[in-house]
Amino acid sequence: MTASDELREYLASELREATSAAIRAGADPDAVTADLAERLRRVRLMLAGLEETADPGPADGSTR
Repeated sequence: MTASDELREYLASELREATSAAIRAGADPDAVTADLAERLRRVRLMLAGLEETADPGPADGSTR
């Protein structure tokens, strides 16, 4: 498992717990679920961006 996979799992776990807490506190489950889906989407986009910037590309400087 890569560092980004571990971070993704950690953030997803934290968001799920926050979602459960909000529902237990009386929030609308559909709204909370929609918010969770959007937050997870943004996390995935950010992590994908990090993976792209971490990829140094070919060592010889050629393009792919």
